[in-house]
Amino acid sequence: MRIWAALILASAAAACSPPPPALERSTLVLNHQDGSVPPPYHREWRITIPPDGPGTLTYWPGYEGSGVVPAERTFPVPPARRAALVQAMQAAGVTTRRWRTDAPPSVGGGSEQIEVRGGGRTLVIPGALPAADEKRLAPVRAAFDDAVPKDVWQSTRDAGR
Repeated sequence: MRIWAALILASAAAACSPPPPALERSTLVLNHQDGSVPPPYHREWRITIPPDGPGTLTYWPGYEGSGVVPAERTFPVPPARRAALVQAMQAAGVTTRRWRTDAPPSVGGGSEQIEVRGGGRTLVIPGALPAADEKRLAPVRAAFDDAVPKDVWQSTRDAGR
């Protein structure tokens, strides 16, 4: 009897939790920040790829929020590039896995955080993950980088100097 009650409660809880955002209809975001280094050497950037329309690369040549003005560039996202990113995210289980941070996180190290924004929800994959999960997400990070044209990377970094 207790087993049945536990199964019923687990099923009810699963039915009440909202589904994860659909990758195809969501804005996909990669946030990067270097580790703790002096401001002249610190870099942060954000790649934002909406479900349709141009992507955005925002680059901070220093610590965000410390009075540093970010450089921002938009770029076209061909459907094949977006499809490759969505496929990499699906293969990694971005919306289906339970992502847990590595305990304790590294002190002073850089990190990259992935976000899926859609359907009124934001799914955040933290930056400090166990090594196996970091490896699982490597193709996703590569697909984000591939989505940004090389000249956009260069012009954004040049503008941020």
